[in-house]
Amino acid sequence: MDVDSSNLGTPSQPAIIYSFKHDPEGNVPFGGAQAIYVFPDGVPNKANSSPILKELNSKVYLGPGAASGFFSTDDKPDRATIKVK
Repeated sequence: MDVDSSNLGTPSQPAIIYSFKHDPEGNVPFGGAQAIYVFPDGVPNKANSSPILKELNSKVYLGPGAASGFFSTDDKPDRATIKVK
């Protein structure tokens, strides 16, 4: 997939976003969501210190959601684990 990254991180072209929702029982209306943000050319400098994004590597960030903490990098068995190459 080719990505035009000339405006990446700006309102005209934000990161590629993959949204996930964890609510197996269906009890959390519109909740339990988190998102993975992929910046093919790296995150713009102005976002590097954002408390909203957790850096997984220089191009992949985890964004908080209603069930913040479901995705984890600490290998806890009750959570999905993200491993970034």
